[in-house]
Amino acid sequence: MRRHGRIAGRALSSLHRPSRWSARLLLGILLLLGPVPVVLGGDSRAPGQVRPGADPARVDRVLAVVNGEPITYSEVLEAIALMPGMTPPPTLEEALERLIDARLMEHEARRYLQEPPSEEESEATLRALMDRFATPEDYRATLRRLGVAEDYLRKRIQRELIVDRYVDRRFRPLVQVAQRDVEEYYRTVLLPDLDAGSPASLVEVESLIRNILEQRDLNRRISAWVDELKSSASIVRLPLSEPPQSDGRFD
Repeated sequence: MRRHGRIAGRALSSLHRPSRWSARLLLGILLLLGPVPVVLGGDSRAPGQVRPGADPARVDRVLAVVNGEPITYSEVLEAIALMPGMTPPPTLEEALERLIDARLMEHEARRYLQEPPSEEESEATLRALMDRFATPEDYRATLRRLGVAEDYLRKRIQRELIVDRYVDRRFRPLVQVAQRDVEEYYRTVLLPDLDAGSPASLVEVESLIRNILEQRDLNRRISAWVDELKSSASIVRLPLSEPPQSDGRFD
């Protein structure tokens, strides 16, 4: 059964790879990953690592403005540091697009969520993360290695809790999986990947399959939602290769 679990786990993990609409907290990777390289014009370095002699004004510049709110270069670097390992590593453009999507979802959630998560909930999530480290110094050392400031981590937690709560209340109740879909997935997707000598029965993996299909349906709904938000949003993308000329609005 352990072998079956590994095979089924691969199917489930494929649905949890980072997507442009992923809203679930990914902070557990702090325990597992070192710095994630940023790919920009063939130059890779750890998040937060700046080319020697680089102009600080160029490093932390505005890359996009979403409904009047800027997204900076340093925000993108810190977001990349909190992404699970990817092969190839995410480009700056890909990370920026995910931040744009996340910002759009957050704006919408803040408009309509009647009971947003409190600061106490955010702090409890942060404390739970810190408790997973052997010592406070291990926690701080990991943040330094990733190039992530604790203030950014705290804001990231609050943003994602807001989006998660909105998604759970708006979309999750709509997700339904028919039994015939579970059986079809087992027959056409999972069963061919199992050991022919002793395949897991449908009863053994039905709960796993249902979770996979529910997550797939939820992702589809969120993807359509993000596309709708983009169609009516004000999004300005600024050049990535050269710093934009400041007009004083975001200085």
